[in-house]
Formats: sequence, structure tokens, C-alpha cells
Amino acid sequence: MALYNLRSADGDWRITKFDNDLNPLQSYLVSTEACECPAGVRPTCRHRQMLPKMLAVQAEDSGMFYDFEADQFLATEVSEPELPSTSSGDNHDSDCATHNEPAYPNGPCDCTLAKSHPSGITIKRRF
Repeated sequence: MALYNLRSADGDWRITKFDNDLNPLQSYLVSTEACECPAGVRPTCRHRQMLPKMLAVQAEDSGMFYDFEADQFLATEVSEPELPSTSSGDNHDSDCATHNEPAYPNGPCDCTLAKSHPSGITIKRRF
């Protein structure tokens, strides 16, 4: 499945194609009259077919992606990744300062799970 998104570009728009892992593959400047893609010399191309649909749902400069083959829009959703437990059974990480003994005196809690973790990005069906 290839996904496309739309960005504004100096009075025109840029449609970028992404693979399933959201790696950019190709990017073309497009308007209602012309497109930089190899099929841009034809009367129409898929990018010029996508453009009015993307503008109609305000996909420009948003987190939305368009699946041309399924004719569906997808939105990105940021979610926290599930982290493995490092708890030692007393609700503190095994490397928490509360477990320093016998080598050092126990210290105040400094669990790593209390710190923020990077967010992951998932894609869900929009409409």
C-alpha cells in the first residue's frame, strides 16, 4: 500500500509518496493544470486526481495520508509505546537507587519508568 500526503509549496502543492514504513519514495510539485511526475505530460495523472480530494478534506499540511488504491484517507495518531516492565517486585526498577545496598546506601527513588519516553506513531483509518 502506498500512501500520499499533501504539503503547500509556494502557491502550488507537493504530493509525496510513502511506503508502508512511512519512508518517502517520490515527491512531485502539482497543480490542477500540471504535475512534475513522469505522467504529467498526459491530460491527467494520479496526483492531479488526488489533489481535489485532498483539498476537499483539508489534508494540506496535516497529518493525513491518502491511500489512492483504496480511495481512503488515513490519519496519524501519536501513542505511547508499550514498555517492558523493569520492576523488581516492589514497584521500583531493579536499577533504582532504593536498591543500592549492600555496596552503597539506599538513595531516593530515581526509577527510569518515571521519566518520559519517546512517542510512537501509528496510522488509523480516517474515513
